[in-house]
Amino acid sequence: MTNKTWLKWSVEEVELLKTHWKSSTMEVLLNTFPNRKYSSLMLKATALGIKSEIKRKRKGSLDFLDKINIQSSYWWGFIMADGHLTKKGELIIQLNKIDNNHLTKLANLLGITTNIRKDLTILRIQDKKFGEKWLNIFNIITPKTYTPPNLSIFYTKELLLPFFIGLVDGDGCIWKSKNWLNLRVELHGNWFLELQNISEKLKLYYDIDCKVKMTKRNTSKLEINTKKDLRILKDYIKNVSYLERKWSKLDTL
Repeated sequence: MTNKTWLKWSVEEVELLKTHWKSSTMEVLLNTFPNRKYSSLMLKATALGIKSEIKRKRKGSLDFLDKINIQSSYWWGFIMADGHLTKKGELIIQLNKIDNNHLTKLANLLGITTNIRKDLTILRIQDKKFGEKWLNIFNIITPKTYTPPNLSIFYTKELLLPFFIGLVDGDGCIWKSKNWLNLRVELHGNWFLELQNISEKLKLYYDIDCKVKMTKRNTSKLEINTKKDLRILKDYIKNVSYLERKWSKLDTL
C-alpha cells in the first residue's frame, strides 16, 4: 500500500475536507478519506485555515469481536478473508458496494457506519490495544494473504463451522449448473496445510467431506461438492449473518 503520509492531495479531497472538517465526526472523516490518517487530515485542515466546530470522539467498539462465540467467529472468518488488521489497531474491510448491506451488519454490531466511496463500501475502526492483542493471538507478522494466521482458537466443534462459513463468504464461491453444485475456497499456496486442517476438522466434527489440493496456479483449494455435505452447510447458515446472495444458490437443495 502507498504510504499515506506522502499521498498528494487532490482538488476533490481538499473540497471534501472543507465540507467535512467543521462538523463531521472522526468516524465519518476516516470513512470519507480511507487512504488518510486522522493526523494527516488535521495537518491539512490547519494549513487551509479550517477550524472544527465540534469535539471529536472515537465512536464504536470492537468488544463484539473480542468475545469469541458463534456470531463473532463468523465475522472473524470473514475478516481473515477480506479484512485487514494493522499494527496500529485499525480494522479495515473494503468490499464492492453491492455488499454494503452485508457489511452494515458488522458495522451495526460495532456501533459504527459504513461509507460508500465510488464502487466500494468501507468499514473502518481503530483500537490499538485490541489490534495488538489479536495480532499476537493470530501471530500475524507477514500479510495473511501469503502466510496463514494461527487459527487454532476457532478449531472447536462450536466455532469451526461459523468461522468456515465466514471464510467462504469472504474468499469462497458457490458454483451452480443444472445438476451440479460446488463450493470452493481458493487461497495462496502457503495456505495448503491450514486448509487441510480445516478439512480434517470439518470431517471430524460435522462429517463434511472436503477435497484439498494444489492447483496448477500454485494456489491451495478446498472443495465441497456433494449434496449431503452442502445441505449440512445450508441448514447451519441461518445461525449466522451469512451473505445471502452467495448461499441462495443452495435454495434448491
